[in-house]
Amino acid sequence: MFWNDLRKALLTTLVVLLAYAAPAGAATDIRSSCWASSSLSDDLPTIVRSPARWTCGDRSYSLKGERALLRFDIGDALPQYLFSRRSALVAVHLLAIDRDGAMRQASLPANELRSALRGGYFKVPLPAVTRDTAQVIVAFDLPSHQMTLEKAYLSPSDVALGPDLLLLAVLAGMLSMPLIFNAAFYRILREPFVLWHSMLTISLLLTIVVSSGLAVVLFDPPAMTLSWMTTVIFGLTVASGAMFTYSFVEPDRMHPRLRQALVYCAVWAMFLSTSHAAFPFVGRPVQSMLYTAAFAPVIVIFILALVDALRRGSRAAKFQAVGYTPMVLVGLVRLATGLVPALQTNDAMPLFYIGCVCEVLFTTLGVADRFMSIKRQRDHARFEADMLERLSQRDTLTGC
Repeated sequence: MFWNDLRKALLTTLVVLLAYAAPAGAATDIRSSCWASSSLSDDLPTIVRSPARWTCGDRSYSLKGERALLRFDIGDALPQYLFSRRSALVAVHLLAIDRDGAMRQASLPANELRSALRGGYFKVPLPAVTRDTAQVIVAFDLPSHQMTLEKAYLSPSDVALGPDLLLLAVLAGMLSMPLIFNAAFYRILREPFVLWHSMLTISLLLTIVVSSGLAVVLFDPPAMTLSWMTTVIFGLTVASGAMFTYSFVEPDRMHPRLRQALVYCAVWAMFLSTSHAAFPFVGRPVQSMLYTAAFAPVIVIFILALVDALRRGSRAAKFQAVGYTPMVLVGLVRLATGLVPALQTNDAMPLFYIGCVCEVLFTTLGVADRFMSIKRQRDHARFEADMLERLSQRDTLTGC
């Protein structure tokens, strides 16, 4: 049976993803030791030579300045690339400083940044780093997200195609399977929840592609293109998930106001994601935090809707409650780390990939279960209609 094969395959992928959920960083990676901020008009070499401008030992980075600078101390390993999380910015400047004071500088505008094989990161070639190099200074012009500073590191090379990337490719292929059966379901049973489930599956598939190294392997778009695509697709995922719940839960198994609130959540998610992607610098120092906080009502309404549906005995909500639990946890982690200053920002991508497996597995099983339930109800109604038609055409006493 297809459903048994699909379930086994997805569960196998889930187990292996758990094994690779937290890969160890390379021993040669170099993290920043100090940071500073300045205006765009400040001279970079002057800031480098001003010790009072630098903050060391405190990773509470700030986006209040127009330019954020990171200092990396070079040891035995000689890095070749800067890697950092993708987010909207204007330019990146790099300085390699030798022990005798010699400097080599390079700059790249945002539209020339390339994506790294490591999911969600961009990479920039460093100026020549030699045995005489003592420090590398990296300056980001108008960075829009704190993760760009928190996750920055230097490394000798880009990551290789490892088992984690191959597993994501397998998962992306598995996400395509429910689309085929949704097409078959919709031909027989034209219910809107089948279309919304297809849209949810497509958005999850796109999220996996653009947020991992698969995008680089397949078509290698510029890093900033993937950055705004990730934002828009995230909104599409939230919106399609809300609309799927709206149309999937049985009509009498959810309070009407909560059901209507899911529609508002879908519209709100699309508005937030498109506006944030189109105008990333409007309120740059706090915009990413406000963007994250704006999704808090969506999570609350979604949880309340599922709890209400479960309380009313919804069979469909049981599948969703299990399938959506990892995704709700991802949302809570992002909210907590994005809003609490003492916590380092965390997008919980390993948990998100695990959530993709659970969500596709259980929502697909839920769609199949709902399909069979509606089909049984329709068959029963047709049987009763046929019986009534035969009774109306025959005399019950004579049989004529």
